[in-house]
Amino acid sequence: MKSWCLLLAFVLIQRVGLGQNTLTLISHDREINLNTYLSAYVDTSHSLTLEDIVALPNKNFKPIPKTGLRTNVTKDVIWVKLTVSNPHNTRADVIIDFIDPSLEHIELFKFTESGLLKYATGTGLHPREKSVFSNKNSFLIDFPRRQTTQIYFKISSPNYMTISARLLDDGQAMEENMEERTFLGMFYGAILILMVFNFLLSAITRLRVFFFYGLYILTIAVFTGAADGFTPFYLHFLIEWTNGYQDMVTATLSNILGLLFMLEFLQVRSWSKTFFNIVTIFASLVGLSILTLLFTYPSHGYLLLNFYGIISLALMLTGGVLGTTKKVPQGIYYLLSYILFGFFILIFILNLLRVIEYSFLVQYSIHLGYMLSIVILSYGLGVRIYELYKSYLLREQEKQHLIEQKKKELEVKVAERTHDILIKETNLRAILENTDSAIWLVDEQYRLIDYNNVFAKLCDEIYGTSPERNQLVLDITPMNVEKNRWEKRYYEALKGQGGIFIDQNKVAGKIHHFEIYTFPIDSNGQITGVSAFARDITIRVDALDQLKSQNKALQKVNKELDSFVYSASHDLKAPLASIAGLISLVRREEDLESRQAYYDMVERSIARLDQFISDIIDYSRNARLEKDAEPVKFEETILEVFNDLAYMTDTRDVAKNINITQNTIFKTDPTRLKVIFRNLISNAIKYGCSHEGNDRIDVDCDVSTRKAIIKIRDFGPGISEVHRKKIFDMFYRADENGSGTGLGLYIVKETIEKLNGKIKLVTSEGEGSTFIVEIPNAK
Repeated sequence: MKSWCLLLAFVLIQRVGLGQNTLTLISHDREINLNTYLSAYVDTSHSLTLEDIVALPNKNFKPIPKTGLRTNVTKDVIWVKLTVSNPHNTRADVIIDFIDPSLEHIELFKFTESGLLKYATGTGLHPREKSVFSNKNSFLIDFPRRQTTQIYFKISSPNYMTISARLLDDGQAMEENMEERTFLGMFYGAILILMVFNFLLSAITRLRVFFFYGLYILTIAVFTGAADGFTPFYLHFLIEWTNGYQDMVTATLSNILGLLFMLEFLQVRSWSKTFFNIVTIFASLVGLSILTLLFTYPSHGYLLLNFYGIISLALMLTGGVLGTTKKVPQGIYYLLSYILFGFFILIFILNLLRVIEYSFLVQYSIHLGYMLSIVILSYGLGVRIYELYKSYLLREQEKQHLIEQKKKELEVKVAERTHDILIKETNLRAILENTDSAIWLVDEQYRLIDYNNVFAKLCDEIYGTSPERNQLVLDITPMNVEKNRWEKRYYEALKGQGGIFIDQNKVAGKIHHFEIYTFPIDSNGQITGVSAFARDITIRVDALDQLKSQNKALQKVNKELDSFVYSASHDLKAPLASIAGLISLVRREEDLESRQAYYDMVERSIARLDQFISDIIDYSRNARLEKDAEPVKFEETILEVFNDLAYMTDTRDVAKNINITQNTIFKTDPTRLKVIFRNLISNAIKYGCSHEGNDRIDVDCDVSTRKAIIKIRDFGPGISEVHRKKIFDMFYRADENGSGTGLGLYIVKETIEKLNGKIKLVTSEGEGSTFIVEIPNAK
């Protein structure tokens, strides 16, 4: 409330300083030019509020010329101030009308004793939202009796702006509106009739000249409708689509369609391909450059359009002159119409360039020029229609005579060719359907020309779709990634570059591999489509993968075999050489006690040789025999292994802590399971319990429906970090002086991998070792 009081106080202060710019209403005034009473301030920051504007000193507002304030294309906001005094005892209801109907947004702010009133109009608003429901940019305002009122206008537009306003009473505004609507209604009614007439002629004659002329008429009507305020009033959606740049779009289209109409009307291609190409290239340049500016720097488009308009007019006049000199029947009509139309267009362009002032002639220059050109061009088109009619009758007579002569010949040839085509089609179809490859043909628009049953079956199995002829082939697959991939392949083939591809697709739940070939279809040196072939090479790919896997396994076997031969020869010879040497010593030794020591040494060498042979047998069985899946009981297996190892030194003194949890049936290979337990437990006894310390072995088994987790722990010296990474390698011994073969843990790892399980070692020096084994339930 306090701010309103301050604003009203400011208005009262302004009233005290009223001078010659104050408009005093006189009772007999029916129309007043407001320009001499308006003053303007340009807000280049676009951020000033009404309070900021009201606070500005009067000197910041510059008077508007009597002819109006004219601006180029700008994003600035223009604030306009008007002071009106009503000395009468009655309220004055008047219309304030802005001459330029293309202004996009005008807001009116009026201070009253009850508060601030706000009105809006302009092309940017829907007609129903405007202050006055009209094709004009007008405001209906009442001025209280014996008061002076100050009004502010906030104006912005992406187009050229002419800020010029007048004040009218209700009766005068109504009268002018009726007269203008009557005149313009007749103008646009005639245009509509002519446009529909040309579209009908285009449909009947199949001539593009009438189609282009109909479109040309439409764009001119929309363009002139913007100057009359009818385009934003009746076609407001165009304002929304173009963000207020509808004049730029319609002017561009009218330039392009006017040039295309000239090419067809004067039949330019028939007498000058050079001029035809110049006009076509220029029309394309106009469209592309204005379209680019529309999405980047639209305000620059108006200036460029002025330049293009002059060039377009020059090209049209040049076409008229050349057509007349080339004796084109309609050349003289075209030249005369565009000399007249060009004169009025020039007036309009000079106004846009601010060379001449805005006036009635400028406002209706396009209307007048267009009406004159319509009369002349319509007559020229009438002459052309008459000439076409005569030539058409003559051609029809000649054709009828030729038709009668060749009818029988054509019937015979058609029958023969139809028979040949049927035979060829039957043979081709037999070839297509009797192959195991999917074959399909695609035209330049990516439509499916033809295909065989293998292709249809693959589409159903892979994508769940059924192809149809003339269908867009990219619509067969629902996946965008495949659409993009195939579109690129077809595009390259249409450019003459065939290709070979390998694709993977899921068919009946299994991945299949396809070898695909694309070839351009060449018809007399022109590529008209793509032929594609797809063959299922899954068996070949699987065989290759299997071969690679077997090769990798063979390399591993060869490597292990080399190591095995070397180590086996050494480990077999060493015990035998020891035995041979001991036997020689026994023969020479006469003392029985000494002989007994040699016999003990022979026995240990034989035991080592026996262990090595047993390890070799375990390794051979694991590599050669297939897996069995039988129910096993872990407690029985573990006790059996301990019984088998009872012969080992000090086995009876080892404390066995066995903890088995098995409440389900567990299936695996019992022989391999026993090999795993025997090697791990014997190692725990041999290396974990042969040193001073805790001679104890913990065996834990947790058996579930999914897997068995086995933990075998000893409390010996542990394994140093140096040996941990190689402990599972073939013939690797942590202690070269030990009695082991170096095959035990390697056999354990290979056996576990054969059962699809895994093994892990957890150890620390001085704290013992724990082997953790996971074996899946083969159930």
